[in-house]
Amino acid sequence: MPRHRALPVAAARAAILFVAALAWSASSVSQAADVYATFQTFDGTSLTYAYGFGTFDLASPTGTSGSYSYAWTTLLSPTSATLANPAMSPDSGAMSLQYEFSEYRTITATGVLSGSLGPAPALWGMAYDGADDLYAFNSQSSGTPWLKLDPTNGQQLTEGTVTGAFTDNDIYSSFGGNLTARPAGGFYFANENNGAELVKFTLSGTNATTVLSGSFAGAGFVGGGLSLFASGTSLYLLSSSSLFAVNESTAALTQLGTVTGLPAGFTDFTGAASPFVAVPEPAHLTLLAGGVLAGSVCRSRRRRTES
Repeated sequence: MPRHRALPVAAARAAILFVAALAWSASSVSQAADVYATFQTFDGTSLTYAYGFGTFDLASPTGTSGSYSYAWTTLLSPTSATLANPAMSPDSGAMSLQYEFSEYRTITATGVLSGSLGPAPALWGMAYDGADDLYAFNSQSSGTPWLKLDPTNGQQLTEGTVTGAFTDNDIYSSFGGNLTARPAGGFYFANENNGAELVKFTLSGTNATTVLSGSFAGAGFVGGGLSLFASGTSLYLLSSSSLFAVNESTAALTQLGTVTGLPAGFTDFTGAASPFVAVPEPAHLTLLAGGVLAGSVCRSRRRRTES
């Protein structure tokens, strides 16, 4: 008789594990989907620009696809100091950025900015790759615009050239934040020269080889204020306050929605960063927890039959 009670006990324990795994999955995915961005505002009265830092959750919009609303939270209120080129380490989640286009600094997920960690040239993009190495693109670097940086102080470790379909003179950004890396390999740049186009950078020793993916095109895209970032296995583009998914092979855009609740006077994002890979993948956890539940139920049924 006691063994007949094993079914509900085992099932209850498995159900607890299942719910706990799902809760952990939801929490982890929410954290992995946070996008952190620097932004610019303009005061029409004083005719001055100011720059701040904040976040939105890529995984939890409201509304319907194509017109989703992504709620914005300001973490560092706008000040006169220029903030651009945020980059996030895939290993530690630590973030660095460029301050006043002359200093390398770090910033926390709550918006606490460090002091200067070292001088830095004006960059048009800065991003970590999957090996946790930090790279940057500086088109005005006297023939060596492809840089590998020391993540502790922003100093140059190596300098390289850019060759292939594009050289440094063919690539332009009205602001920073246009470079990102993909887990599958390679870097991508939102080039504002020749309209607006997606350029892939592939590492070749200390250098980078460039290939044109295509010109950005899609419903709702009007150009301007471009910031490119990767999250999980996908590539995204911010254009002003609009968010698009990017086809990295063709540069075709699918509008997802807009970032809402932005500060007064918002004009553009000046860079965005997100965790390199969303870990754990929610589908894997669901299957794992479901397998635990199914296995426990089967073992309990077998015991009941044997008794």
